[in-house]
Amino acid sequence: MEHLIDIMQLSPQEIMELVNTAVESVVDLVTSEYKPLAKIAKDTAAGAVLIAAIMAAIAGLIIFVPKGLVFLGLL
Repeated sequence: MEHLIDIMQLSPQEIMELVNTAVESVVDLVTSEYKPLAKIAKDTAAGAVLIAAIMAAIAGLIIFVPKGLVFLGLL
């Protein structure tokens, strides 16, 4: 069951990476000069990727730290 949860946490992260790439590509296609709104769009997409990665890491810690402690004999 833990492996299924782990895989399900990584899937949104990979999806967000694809969305981030799409947003950055569209922004680069539409504008060639610096625009503050283009920066906001890119930063927001990158922030979504960061949040997805943090959430996946937290889920992984919740699942695997207790197992590691049991393995090391500390729990």
